[in-house]
Amino acid sequence: MITKLLFVSLLSLTVFSQEIFLFDMVVTADGIILSGAKNITKHAGYDNQPSFHPDLPIVYYTSAIDSTNTDIKSYNFETGETKPFTSTKENEFSPTVTPDKKFISCNISAQGITEPRLGKFPASGGTPVILIKNLIVGYHGWIDNSSLLLFVLRDSITNDLHYYNLDTKFDTVIATGIGRSLKKIPGEAAMSYVDKSIPELWSIKRFDLRSRAITSIAPTLKGSEDFTWIENGTLLMSGGQKIFSLYPKGKEGWKPLTIEGESSMLKNVTRLAANPAHTKLAVVVGE
Repeated sequence: MITKLLFVSLLSLTVFSQEIFLFDMVVTADGIILSGAKNITKHAGYDNQPSFHPDLPIVYYTSAIDSTNTDIKSYNFETGETKPFTSTKENEFSPTVTPDKKFISCNISAQGITEPRLGKFPASGGTPVILIKNLIVGYHGWIDNSSLLLFVLRDSITNDLHYYNLDTKFDTVIATGIGRSLKKIPGEAAMSYVDKSIPELWSIKRFDLRSRAITSIAPTLKGSEDFTWIENGTLLMSGGQKIFSLYPKGKEGWKPLTIEGESSMLKNVTRLAANPAHTKLAVVVGE
């Protein structure tokens, strides 16, 4: 029952139309400016979960092939070329470049198997390797080549944050009631996630990788769980029809970003991803 619920919740997303827009991003001492919005999917269906390659001008994302099947695609923002990365009977979600840059990790739901498993495909293409199959992994964030934070579904209503080591199989629960964004904090030996354990009081938390201590960073925007970081230590978060920024060490709260040019496509904004150079921002929008 638990696995079916997660499988249905992931797959049901494919019936909704979502697109990914790519913005040019300029980070200045006075703020962040977005411009030049471009629809990089142009696909009547579900396109979501963008992530950037750390070195190449490529965005990976999940794309619905039909109402029951999703694959991973790649978009080169220098050439404008879109390519299929996977073309399988299985469903792949949440593509992420591994720290060694040799693989693309993702959740894989095979035909007849209702629980998504964490696996990885060679970056050059090929057969996937299953990394974790004894946990119901919804989302993941890499710490290093062998360690991850995992969003794990425990039962029909509860999800937990796990710290997992692939080499030793060490697995421990860090927190419960979390959001889907698991992000490394730039310049720190720490990861971040959204604590949703208290309704109406969601907050972004910091998990120290050395001490394993958990501390608060900032409250989220109301009802939002999607965020990303840029290198100067600023948080970006989606909120309805706008994108907001927050510098946790400053005194100002969340403030909307300046967007130059067309921005009417910004509605039901959810996931965000910035490239390592912080010159591009991928934004998922819905109907």
